[in-house]
Amino acid sequence: MRKYILLILFALQSSFIFAQIQSNSFKNDELNLKLELSNNHFFYFQNLNGLIKEYVRGEWKIDGNKLILTESSHSEKAENKHSIRKAPKFDYTTAKRETIYTISGDNLIFFSQKTEPVQAKFEYQLFGNFKSEK
Repeated sequence: MRKYILLILFALQSSFIFAQIQSNSFKNDELNLKLELSNNHFFYFQNLNGLIKEYVRGEWKIDGNKLILTESSHSEKAENKHSIRKAPKFDYTTAKRETIYTISGDNLIFFSQKTEPVQAKFEYQLFGNFKSEK
């Protein structure tokens, strides 16, 4: 009985791992961008900006012919002024960014992007149109 329970647990864990490995890849050769959508609804965006690689990760969903990419980040709102005797204090907020692409055959066309709250700052930007690698 113990062997069957271990076998079932192993099967459940391995299915989650395979879902992360299986993905749909999209590429923009002009801007050197790559977007991967895994089967467990997480996305990975990579900008090969010269020698620096910029990464963005988050969740995706499809609504009609729209692909919606959602990510969260801790963003600095403001820095308080400080004196020699006092350490700097930062005011942080959790920000959410939603990027929408229109699905047109094998292409993803950038549609819009909104950030909540509006003053929040994200370290790396999502941009560009993509074409499927398949």
